[in-house]
Amino acid sequence: MACKILIINGEPNIGHSIENILTAEGHCITSVDRPNEAVTVARKQTFDLMLFSSDQQEQRSLENLGTLRKQQPLCPVVMLTSLPHITTAIEALRLGAFDYLITPLSEEAMLRMIKSALRFKRKADAKERHRINMLGIISTVRDAIVTIDQQERFDFFNPAALAHFCFSEADLGKKPEHVHLPCGNNCLDLLSKAFSSGMPLERYRAHCQHPDRPGLIVTIQVKPMFSDQGQIRGAVLIRREESRLQKTATGSEKREKYHHLVGQSPQMQHLYGLIDKLAQVSSTVLLKGESGTGKELVASALHYKGSRCNRPFVRVNCAGLSETLLDSELFGHTKGSFTGAIKDRCGRFEMAQGGTIFLDEIGDISPSLQLKLLRVLQEKEIERVGDATPIPVDVRIIAATHQDLREKIRLGQFREDLYFRLKVIHLRMPPLRQRLDDLPLLVDTFIDFYCRQFNKAVIGVSERVAQTFAAYDWPGNIRELKHALEHAFIFNETGLIDVDDLPLELREMSTPVAKETLLVENQSEEDRLRSALTRAGGNKAKAARQLNISRQTLYRKLCQYSIHIN
Repeated sequence: MACKILIINGEPNIGHSIENILTAEGHCITSVDRPNEAVTVARKQTFDLMLFSSDQQEQRSLENLGTLRKQQPLCPVVMLTSLPHITTAIEALRLGAFDYLITPLSEEAMLRMIKSALRFKRKADAKERHRINMLGIISTVRDAIVTIDQQERFDFFNPAALAHFCFSEADLGKKPEHVHLPCGNNCLDLLSKAFSSGMPLERYRAHCQHPDRPGLIVTIQVKPMFSDQGQIRGAVLIRREESRLQKTATGSEKREKYHHLVGQSPQMQHLYGLIDKLAQVSSTVLLKGESGTGKELVASALHYKGSRCNRPFVRVNCAGLSETLLDSELFGHTKGSFTGAIKDRCGRFEMAQGGTIFLDEIGDISPSLQLKLLRVLQEKEIERVGDATPIPVDVRIIAATHQDLREKIRLGQFREDLYFRLKVIHLRMPPLRQRLDDLPLLVDTFIDFYCRQFNKAVIGVSERVAQTFAAYDWPGNIRELKHALEHAFIFNETGLIDVDDLPLELREMSTPVAKETLLVENQSEEDRLRSALTRAGGNKAKAARQLNISRQTLYRKLCQYSIHIN
C-alpha cells in the first residue's frame, strides 16, 4: 500500500538514496532539504512516516524534531545519521523519535525498518480512530461517566459528568478526596472503594443529596478496571438519573419496575413500598413464597436500597449442601477440623461482614445448625468449625422459604424460637396466578431481554398465547414464564410467538382457534398492529393486551409504521 513519506535531506547522499528506494516501492515521497522546511510542509499535509537524515550534533535539528512530533504526534519519525553521538541519540528518543539508525544501511535493512514504522503508524491510527469513535459515543450518552487511572486520579469526564457533578476540566488529575461536590462525595467514595477493594459496587435508585435538585433518584455503578495481567489500572463510575415516579389519577406513586422486580399490580406496589421502608433498617426479614416468585430479587433490593449497599451481599442456598458442608460454608473452619480441611477458611457470615447474608430455603437446615444460627441472631457472633473462639459479626440476615414453617414447628422439625427470631419482619411473595395483571409487562420485559440475547426481532405473542398464559396456573411462577419464553424464542421463526413455539405443557392446554384469527397472525407486523387496533375499536390499551405487549411498545411500533389512530 502506497504511503506518504516525508524525507528531510540534511545529508543529501543518504536522503537521495532512500528516496530512490522508496519511490521504487511505490510510496509517495515529499523531499525537503532543511528541517525548518519540513516544519512548514507538515503544517499543510499529514504523513505516514518522516525520515530525518541530518547531522545529529546540531541542536537545531533536535528542536525541529520536537516541533514535528507535536505537529503530527501519530506519525513515526526515524532519525538517520552517519555521525552518531550517544547524547543526541538519547535526546532524539526522548523527544519521541521512533528509531535512531546509523547509515549507511543496506536496502534490505532499510525496507525492514520502513515496514516496521508503517506498521506502527497503522496501529496508532486504528487506536486513534477507536478513541475518537468511543469519545463520540460516550459524549452522546446521557449517563455521567467518570474514570480514574492507576494513580487513583481523574483521567476522564464525559459531558454528562461535567453537568451532573459540576466538575471542571481543572479537576482532571486530582484525586477524588480532593474534589468536593455540591451533593456530597458519596459517589466519589464508591469510586475509591471499588478501586481499593477490586470489587464492583452499586447503589440502586438512591436519593441524590444535591441541594438544587430535591427528590432526584440516581443509580450508581462502579467497576474496577484490570490489565491483562489482572492488575487494577483504574475504575469507572456510571451514574444514571432514574425517571421520576409516575403518578396515578389518585396521586399515588405507581411503579412498573423496582430494582430487578417487574410488576404494576396492587400486590407489587404494596411490596415496593414495604421494601422502601425495610431497606433503611437492619431488622431480620423472613421471605415466604412459592418457588420462582422472586424472593432473591427482593433480598437483593433490600440490600442495595439500604445503607449496607456498599458492603457484600452474600447468597447461600441452604438446601443444596449437606449438614457438614453447610456448617463449614456458613461459619468457616480451621485446618484439620475435619477430613479435607487442609487450611483455615472463613465462612459466608465473615464474608458478609457489614453487609447482608441471604439464607435461601432456611426450612431445610438441620436442628444443630438451627441452634448455631439462633446464637448468631442473639449474640451477633459465630464460631468456626474446630475453634471455640467467638468472632463478632455485623450482618443483616434475610431468610427465605417456600415451606410452611409453622407446620414444621408442629412436627418438631424447626425451632420455634428461631422462627420468631427470623420473622421480625415477614414478607409474603404473591404467586404469579394472583397477579395476572402483570403478565403483559413481564412478557414484554422478557421479550426485550431475549431479543437482545438471541439477536431476534420479535414483536410479541399472539392472542392465542395471551389467552393461554392468562388461563395457565403457573406453578413455577415467574421463573417458569421466563423459561417458557426462552423456549419460544429458540423455536420461533415468524416474529410473533405462537402456541406452537411454547413448551409442551402450555401447548396441551391451548384452546383451538378460529380460521380468521390464524389469518390475522400470518400477516406482517404492521398488518397485525392494524388488525389488533381494529378489533379493539381503536383502544390502544386493549390492542396492547391482545398482542400481549406493553403500551409503550405499542406506541413505539405505531410511530415506527406511522400508524395514526383518531
